[in-house]
Amino acid sequence: MLNAYDKENIKHWYQREVKMITFEDDPDGMVFIAPLVYTKYHWTAKIARGFVGFYLRHWQWLLGTAIAIAGLYVAILSLK
Repeated sequence: MLNAYDKENIKHWYQREVKMITFEDDPDGMVFIAPLVYTKYHWTAKIARGFVGFYLRHWQWLLGTAIAIAGLYVAILSLK
C-alpha cells in the first residue's frame, strides 16, 4: 500500500517541474523583456502522460473494443 510520502513523490513526478529563464533588462529602457517560463517533465512522465491522454481521448473506442474482443472470446469458447 502506498503511504502519503510515496503519493507525494508520484504526484511531483507526474505533474512537472516549472523552470524560469530570466534575461537582463535595462531598467531605464522602453522595452520590457519578460522571463521565459517553461515546463519540464521527466521522460517517463511524458510517456505516462501520453498514455493517459490517449485513454482520455479514446476511452469509448477502447471500452467498445475490449467488450467486442471479450464477446468473441466467449463465442469461440462456446463453439468448442
